[in-house]
Amino acid sequence: ITGSFNRFDATLRMNIPLVPEKFAANFSGAVRKRDGFGDRLDVFTGKKIDEMGDVDKVSGRLQFLWTASENVEALLALSATKVREKGWTRTVLDYNTDLGLVRLLNSFLDPPLGAPFLDGLNFYQSYATGPNSNESDAWDAALTVTWDLGEVTAKSITSFKNLELDAGVDPDGSIYDIINQQNHWEQDQFSQEFLLNGLSFEDRLEWVMGLYYYSEDMDYYVETLVLDPLWYLFGADIGGSRIVSQKIKSYAGFGQATYALSPQLSLTAGLRYTYEEKSMARQGFRIHTGVENILYGE
Repeated sequence: ITGSFNRFDATLRMNIPLVPEKFAANFSGAVRKRDGFGDRLDVFTGKKIDEMGDVDKVSGRLQFLWTASENVEALLALSATKVREKGWTRTVLDYNTDLGLVRLLNSFLDPPLGAPFLDGLNFYQSYATGPNSNESDAWDAALTVTWDLGEVTAKSITSFKNLELDAGVDPDGSIYDIINQQNHWEQDQFSQEFLLNGLSFEDRLEWVMGLYYYSEDMDYYVETLVLDPLWYLFGADIGGSRIVSQKIKSYAGFGQATYALSPQLSLTAGLRYTYEEKSMARQGFRIHTGVENILYGE
């Protein structure tokens, strides 16, 4: 598919029978690209220096199906997504230049924060020069193994996911570091599930039971510059960074059964028990001096 702003979308799907009735593969992939519909302009020349709101994403998925025997089947699924985009399209509608710190800052800035960074812009333009990114890498793997034991079916589902993301924004729309922010996330997830399901009492009772485990580790770092020229003028370190680390572990057991009392009436009952542990640690520092402004805590 092609379109405006040099849009290009493409998808590919392939089924690959490697060993007839034994081993097969399936691949699907997609590419999405489009130029940004927002522009960053040089405040002095009016020329375009960067873009905003583009699309640049590549993803793929590969699956292998192995029929080990008449009763055992294994499915392995792998997928990944890569994003390398600019930040969202944004523009500033107005500045409150009556704020005390802004008035103080403007007495030293040329051009001052305010009208010079609004003149000549539409809703899709900005004079920002700070962070401008939206980039991520994600991948996951899942293995499902199924055993057919006649009236009972056993299944194991194992899954792992990883995500890394970087995003930078400059919402003040100027050449100064009034508000600049850079974010970084890292996340890992793992889950394991065991299932048993079947039919009993001449197929009148349909039941399922299982065990489930889930764990997640997440680390988040954000750095925010606030009225940063004040640091160079007066040593006022207003901005800060924050570090957050979170861990989750969850255990569960469950069961459910449906009994057919008659062709028109059935009774369903279920039970689930979950035990979960969550912990979070956080700490913050000033950008330039390194002074702790959010005490370490869990």
